Amino acid sequence: MNRAELLVQSQCAGCASGLVAGRILRNFAKEPDTPLAYAQLAQCFVSLKDYPEAVPVLRKVVELRPDMTLPHFQLGVALLETS
Repeated sequence: MNRAELLVQSQCAGCASGLVAGRILRNFAKEPDTPLAYAQLAQCFVSLKDYPEAVPVLRKVVELRPDMTLPHFQLGVALLETS
């Protein structure tokens, strides 16, 4: 099992009763560098207020899709919460 699967199963499954977790895993399986999968994973971490885990995932989303505004905002919040 890879890191994304472990994170999703251990933390995100409780976040949305496993439905979000399954969708994220399917997205990672199809395309490991898809911004949507990273954005969904980041949303789970933000929802759980696990900001240290959210920061690198959000940075990846911003790198892959700099035009997405919500990840920029979430990254700012996560950085504030971890400093």
